Amino acid sequence: MPRRFQPKDPIAKFAPDVISAYLEHIVGIQNVPFACEARMGLQDAEADFLIAVATGNAGAVPLAKKRDPFQHGASKLGRNDPLYLRQRQEVHEVPRKEVRRLAQDWPLL
Repeated sequence: MPRRFQPKDPIAKFAPDVISAYLEHIVGIQNVPFACEARMGLQDAEADFLIAVATGNAGAVPLAKKRDPFQHGASKLGRNDPLYLRQRQEVHEVPRKEVRRLAQDWPLL
């Protein structure tokens, strides 16, 4: 956040108090998970923030590297493709009488 201010900007000294008041306001109107950690982080970073603004050494703005789109290495399979992990099994038609006989021999528990 020090990059948002000019070096030795007089308004920068109020930024930690404004952010802390905003956090307290948000905590007052809704549930904020990890609010205690946010308060501690603001307290810990306040001195470094003020030094960075006073010296004008806020660091370089990191540029995002353009990434190549994700390329999956596996062969492309569609929803109608056969399963690739096992051999395609031939389906044999079972006569209806045989199905009924098997159902009678194997009752459900």
